[in-house]
Amino acid sequence: MKTRTGPEEALRCSFCHKSQDAVAKLISSPSDYPRAYICDECVAVCNSILEDDRGDATHPATTAGHLPKPQEVKSFLDDYVIGQDQTKKSWPWRFTTTTSASR
Repeated sequence: MKTRTGPEEALRCSFCHKSQDAVAKLISSPSDYPRAYICDECVAVCNSILEDDRGDATHPATTAGHLPKPQEVKSFLDDYVIGQDQTKKSWPWRFTTTTSASR
């Protein structure tokens, strides 16, 4: 990490731009070019965002223990796809048989 010789060279977080003196910890990127820094507060915000995204990703219909029935898949597709009834009827069957075979 580079040393500071004056206030104009104070290291700052690349995200929130707080100075090294204003945060508890300033982490440097592993490479010299481009050199980036992130403070412990921004890391905490990033972790919170990632945890929220993981919570949203576990939809009840897609969890490992529950495989949707073909009628449920067709009903879902009816809400978003116009027409193509033959495909909407055959695709859930193909999906469930392929998924069951891979277990």
